[in-house]
Amino acid sequence: MDIDPIADGDELADVRAKNNAAIEGVNTVTPKVATLEARGTLPMIARPGDDVLTYSAVTTGPAAERPIAGFGEIVVDTDLGFVLEIDGEDIDPEAGYRDIALRTDFAFEDGHVYKVDFALKRAVDPSDPLGHGIELRIQNLSASKTHVSTARLGDVLAPVVADGVVRSSFLIGKAGAPGTLDYTIPATSRYGVPFVRVFGSGQTTRLAVIGRLVDVTDVISGGADLALKADKSITVTGAGLASGGGPLDAPRTITVPAATNAEAVAGEITSKAMTPAANKAALDARAPITDDADMVAIVGPNGKSGFTVTPSGRILNKHIREIESKADAGAQAGLSVKVIASADLLAIAGPNGKGGFTVTPSGRILCKEIDNIYGAIAGVARHAGLTTVFRQFFAGTSIPAGWSVTGWTVSNGLVSPPTGDWATLAMFDTFSALGRKRIVAHIRLDDPTSKVAVVTYPMDGGSYTLGTVVTVDASLGASSAVLLMQPWNGSGAPTGGKSVAIPFTLVAGRDYVVDLEKLGGVNIARFTDTITGKVVTLSGEQDDADGAGRQWGKPGLAFLSGNVFVRLVEFYAGVQQKPFGLLFGDSNGEGFGGVPDWRYGWAHQVEALRGRGDMLNVCRSGDTSGGMLDRMPVDLDIFNPQFVVLGQGTNDTNTATWQANTAAAIAKVLARGATPILQTLAPRTGSTAKNTTINGWIRSRYFGDYPYVDVARALSLGGDDGAWNPAFNNGDGVHANVPGLERWAEQYAIDVPWLF
Repeated sequence: MDIDPIADGDELADVRAKNNAAIEGVNTVTPKVATLEARGTLPMIARPGDDVLTYSAVTTGPAAERPIAGFGEIVVDTDLGFVLEIDGEDIDPEAGYRDIALRTDFAFEDGHVYKVDFALKRAVDPSDPLGHGIELRIQNLSASKTHVSTARLGDVLAPVVADGVVRSSFLIGKAGAPGTLDYTIPATSRYGVPFVRVFGSGQTTRLAVIGRLVDVTDVISGGADLALKADKSITVTGAGLASGGGPLDAPRTITVPAATNAEAVAGEITSKAMTPAANKAALDARAPITDDADMVAIVGPNGKSGFTVTPSGRILNKHIREIESKADAGAQAGLSVKVIASADLLAIAGPNGKGGFTVTPSGRILCKEIDNIYGAIAGVARHAGLTTVFRQFFAGTSIPAGWSVTGWTVSNGLVSPPTGDWATLAMFDTFSALGRKRIVAHIRLDDPTSKVAVVTYPMDGGSYTLGTVVTVDASLGASSAVLLMQPWNGSGAPTGGKSVAIPFTLVAGRDYVVDLEKLGGVNIARFTDTITGKVVTLSGEQDDADGAGRQWGKPGLAFLSGNVFVRLVEFYAGVQQKPFGLLFGDSNGEGFGGVPDWRYGWAHQVEALRGRGDMLNVCRSGDTSGGMLDRMPVDLDIFNPQFVVLGQGTNDTNTATWQANTAAAIAKVLARGATPILQTLAPRTGSTAKNTTINGWIRSRYFGDYPYVDVARALSLGGDDGAWNPAFNNGDGVHANVPGLERWAEQYAIDVPWLF
């Protein structure tokens, strides 16, 4: 309906009614626009691994009506990034194959030619690659988007793991389109949907690009037709050395005359351009310097020469002579070369018998100064854009401040005991739940059959298995080692998770790097041989059946068996040291409240709305205001943010405790030079009295004049602190569903729009 503008003389009640009508209209349109964006625009640019909403098994009908696929797993591939992984369980048992297409369609124009791209790889080889083949296909649709025909593009693919990334491209178009077409689109087809058909249950295939369509008509035709596209009223005319041109109603030529060699040597005319040949002729014609005394001197304003250039190009200068003199002295220092057979190293020693540096058989130079340089480079270049929580070298014999050690000893490194178990720990003593982080351990395997792990010791024991361990287990032999990534509750050996064989033999005395990375809801484990550069990788969603916890807790190491030496442990946060904002919250923000994908968490959506990579989700499922305070020495105090959202309270049971903890948290935020942003509590069944009290404090600005986001009124049935709006709850009375989390994030855009 139309809303009349507010006019002079309107009563206050009339003004309020018009404002409310406008707000109601915005609230009605906003979710519809968001739905259209999610179901229409995103698939046009997304790859299947980038968003679970973007692909379907259905290839006909309007794109917005095709059901979202309920199969496949989004994983991280080292070559392709986020991909859709299809294995045997995803194949239709009756058809024997599975079709995968983006939830979009492409309008075909007569006379146009299109390039169609696909990218995929095998992750697990089938026993019969051709019998478990892959077809790249296209679905032709009518003007009403009904079936016209389907066709295979190219031959059936039979990739294996050893092939790596397989990329395919085809040129398609209707009859009469320019160029040599790989496939001719039927004349009755108005739209098209490229898709992939994967056959067989005994395979695992990763799909990165499914039928990316690009109009390449101009490229195939040799460029755009200027006679059709240019403004014919425009005239282009040469000037200066150039002549010619004319109106753009036909091809035009601009001419620039070139100087001859003789004209270049004479150096008299100004109407022609110099070519490389003419430049050479002019330079060759100059009289050469024939006497060493004929030097070119560069003279300063005081008449004194700064430096002199000889005919041979040598620069003469007092400072340069000093450098040359010192270089000569260094060359005469009497260095000698000797082979140390016992260590099989090449050592360079000076006259005093001390080795300046050592060269290993592989050519690596070992030197204290180079180690220092390497450390500086590693701390700056490798980790640019990250925030260093710590880089702990274990120097001397004392346990570093802020660390606790059980069983290990310190002797210019962490030294493992003769035997170990899951209680043989070296831990950094502060909890963390950073949403993006990386823990890196530099470990020397003095026994190549050792078993050692990088761990996050969980914040909650018993019922929560939300810590994570990455274990290198070579206890069955140096050639039979495996890399495991598992959830851990901090008590006894971990179970479940996933593993991969390490496809090379471990070497005694060699340095290896074990690291564990968290990217939102994805865990990534890596094991790197520092000599060969070979890397083994594991990745997975945190709450999958074979997931590996959420990396909550204290970073550190566990020793199980063998003999290892740890020189350095590093811990990095995945955002710059001065981020725009930090987002504290609980399961609704972390994205683990029964929603189909962690990316729906309100904090992840707020990060995405800002879209600049300068915010960090530090939400933790089940967290309370007290748990938030426990984490702040890492999750807040290492940063200097501009804004910090304090979103805990849903899991608190005592209002006085929440009040005291929130006051303490605000003080910590202010001490970092940041502005706190409070958040009213979302509805929770049975907690209306608590929520009413806490939300009243926030709205009345009990803690100070700080901005707040009124989530409670956005999600409650009555727009107050009472019961859930059933459209926004997942049915448990605690967690928001997908529409509820989207509405939660929208409230940020309403109440604190300057965040975006």
